[in-house]
Amino acid sequence: MNISVLDIILIILLICLSGLFSGLTLGLLSLDPISLEIIMSGNTDEALYASKVLPIRKKGNWLLCTLLIGNVVVNSYLSILIAEITSGTIGLVLSTVMIVIFGEILPQASCSKYSLLIGYYTRTITWCLLYILSFVAYPLSLILDKCFGSEVGLFYSNNELKKLVKIHEQEQTSELQSRVANIMTGALNLENNSVKDVVVPWKDVYKIDINTRLDFETLLTIFKKGYSRIPVYNTNSKNYKEIVGILFVKELILLDPEDEIPVSSIMNTFPHQVLKVSIDYKLTDMLTDFCSGKGHIAIVKQQIDNNMGLYEDICVGILTLEDLIENILQLDIIDETDISLNKNNKNRERNFDMNKLKIFDYRRKKPNSISPQEIKAVIHHLKYTYHFFRHIPYSNMENLINNSKIVDIYSKNETNELKMNRSPYDYIENNGLMLYKKNKKTDFMSVVLDGKLEIHSGKHNFLSEVSRWYVLCPDICETIYNSYQNHTEPIEYYEVDFSARVVSNSRILRISRKNFYNELNKIITKDDIDIKIE
Repeated sequence: MNISVLDIILIILLICLSGLFSGLTLGLLSLDPISLEIIMSGNTDEALYASKVLPIRKKGNWLLCTLLIGNVVVNSYLSILIAEITSGTIGLVLSTVMIVIFGEILPQASCSKYSLLIGYYTRTITWCLLYILSFVAYPLSLILDKCFGSEVGLFYSNNELKKLVKIHEQEQTSELQSRVANIMTGALNLENNSVKDVVVPWKDVYKIDINTRLDFETLLTIFKKGYSRIPVYNTNSKNYKEIVGILFVKELILLDPEDEIPVSSIMNTFPHQVLKVSIDYKLTDMLTDFCSGKGHIAIVKQQIDNNMGLYEDICVGILTLEDLIENILQLDIIDETDISLNKNNKNRERNFDMNKLKIFDYRRKKPNSISPQEIKAVIHHLKYTYHFFRHIPYSNMENLINNSKIVDIYSKNETNELKMNRSPYDYIENNGLMLYKKNKKTDFMSVVLDGKLEIHSGKHNFLSEVSRWYVLCPDICETIYNSYQNHTEPIEYYEVDFSARVVSNSRILRISRKNFYNELNKIITKDDIDIKIE
């Protein structure tokens, strides 16, 4: 066996080329183009390496053919050369050992661990090999592209991505935090989830009747709930769950509770599109609708069998943008002014000290009651306006008001045809509309505490409108006072020359002639004539 120095150099060169081809085959082809693009988005040395290696890796089948052809040629020539120098059996064993150890195992082991780094430093050699062997490799690559398609990189399904996120989260050396992992998982679940997975059940929805009047108590309830949008339903519809509009709370800012404007008026003034979706609607499509300006609240409907062979849509709940975001983020969003009552219950109450709202107590419409502040205001108003009240001590005036009746009158109980055929006494006692009727007798004066009234007076029924603090029929108390002053008998009854009709929900302080006289009688001196009123 004669081995020259040239043979030794040639064998070493061939072994290095074999290792290069083998290592690059494993190393470069193990680098996914998509992964390289991800690495390039960083600001590290790896990003620089990836930017240089990616153009080579994108050659795909051309790169594969070049490396495999080069590897086969080098290994074959190495086996022939060693066989010529040694005997057949020894050459076979020796070439096999060299190729396996130095041409396969060691290069592939190093390149699998440092593939990006080695690919970066050998990029010039790789480019040269691509073009040197292009006359054979390139045509073969075109055939492979035609048969198997061009390489597009590694892509993951939703489930695979979720598993990948889970693996990264559990890895101790990973920088992925649990909170971020939950958000990523929630976003990946969005494609597979539908509205039924997030919907707020109908029983948990705060809604309001379209016929509701926006008085103080109603506005206070809305304030306590803390919602910005409230579904409005119509009880007169066949389906009591039918949502006819959305009430934006910000549109109530200029309302006066005393006006008691119905919700229907707000709906007519500020109409809003009602977004309705099926319970099987995809959350991805729902997010698109919310982001496209169609609204931030959706009415969720479901088809049910009405037991007559027909299907009808009923409202089963609502879905808000906040609910959708909570599903993506995998956590409950608690507003700075809200408290979540139950983790599984979407009902919320405003986290606010309601005792602070006592400054608005004068707005509260408590049936058959009057606050001390109101009593004081009424007394000052009557004493300032009517001379006969000025001579009555404050304590007696206070007793008079406390013993008088507070009546709530609602404007929506009866039709116009019915209300004119009944006695004003029936209406006042049964929360009707008419307070006074022309040419009908009465024995009480009225002070309007809240609300509005229409007054029809004179031959031509001149129409005027009165509101808070207006006094009706003060002559009743004045005639009694004058009778007391003149020591004469008061008139038996007082006949009104006007009609008074309530046009908005009102609170009326009704002072009867008998109660007035009882207080007046308490201050009569012994020399005065005791006048009795039945």
